[in-house]
Amino acid sequence: MAVQVSSSLILYKQPGEHRSIEMKDAIVTSVHKPLLASTSNNFRFVAAVAGFGQRLRSSDSLGDYSYPEILKLAQQSRGNDPLGYRAEFIQLVKLADSLQ
Repeated sequence: MAVQVSSSLILYKQPGEHRSIEMKDAIVTSVHKPLLASTSNNFRFVAAVAGFGQRLRSSDSLGDYSYPEILKLAQQSRGNDPLGYRAEFIQLVKLADSLQ
C-alpha cells in the first residue's frame, strides 16, 4: 500500500477578530480515506466540492487525487437532491475531467 502525504493549510478568524490564524498539518491519505467513508453524505459531498476546487486550482495539497476520484465521492454521497444542485455539480466534475 502506498502512503501519500500532503499538507493542508487552513486560515481562519475568530468572530470579531481582525487577524487570521494559520494551521498547517500533514494529511496521510491512507489514514483519512477510510475515515471519510464513515462520515455523512453531506460531509463527503462537501469534501468532493472542496477537492474539486483544489483540483481546478492545480493545488499541490491534493497529490494525485483525480477528477474520477472526486466524481466517485460525489456520486456516492449525492443523497437527497430535490433541487438537482448535486447532480449539476456531478456534471461539472465530468466536464472538467473531459477537458483535462
